[in-house]
Amino acid sequence: MLENDYLMRMILLFIRFLKQALGQRHANPREASQQLENQIADAVNIDAELFFSLAPESMVTLLQLGGFDERLAEYMVRAFAFDASLLDEANMQQHAELRRNQMQALALAYGKSVDEQDLLPEAILNFVEQSEQQYLDDQPEL
Repeated sequence: MLENDYLMRMILLFIRFLKQALGQRHANPREASQQLENQIADAVNIDAELFFSLAPESMVTLLQLGGFDERLAEYMVRAFAFDASLLDEANMQQHAELRRNQMQALALAYGKSVDEQDLLPEAILNFVEQSEQQYLDDQPEL
């Protein structure tokens, strides 16, 4: 129960940060990307620089070995998609392509299928707003 409460709080914090990053995406895409990557790394308890430099399959293996909770996978997939779009806006196409490849490996490993429309910033914002409301409804003390 305590572990479940902790995970729910972590997911809610992650949702709120992603929502905030989506709202600030046009101000400074590279800075927003770095903040998002730090939040993702914090959520999986892995150094951001190391984590985001890994080949897609190595990244997934590291998550699996580290006890990654698959309930975070759908949020992570969408966060990686958003990060890729931020990196594109910051003219960092090589990093954006790596992020998309990592996202696809993560989605495949955890059985999360999302189409291109699901990965647009507006769709991600809608998803996180609905998720936030669902968690608040399910866990009013959060």
